[in-house]
Amino acid sequence: MVRNWHFVVCCLFDICDEIEEKENGSYIFMSKKEDDVFFEFKIDVMDENFNLSYIDINTPEKKYHVDFDA
Repeated sequence: MVRNWHFVVCCLFDICDEIEEKENGSYIFMSKKEDDVFFEFKIDVMDENFNLSYIDINTPEKKYHVDFDA
């Protein structure tokens, strides 16, 4: 299991900074906060907002997938 969920929140804030200047479209971002855990996000950027489609949390033990569009 992911040891510390605050990493997920930190990654989301990092992504918000990344998409601020992006054109409309779909983007996949990856973020690594620990040596053995990384996150993958699919985000759709629109004029006034964005949609977090999914997040994958990859750990040495397991891959967790959360689909926010389901």
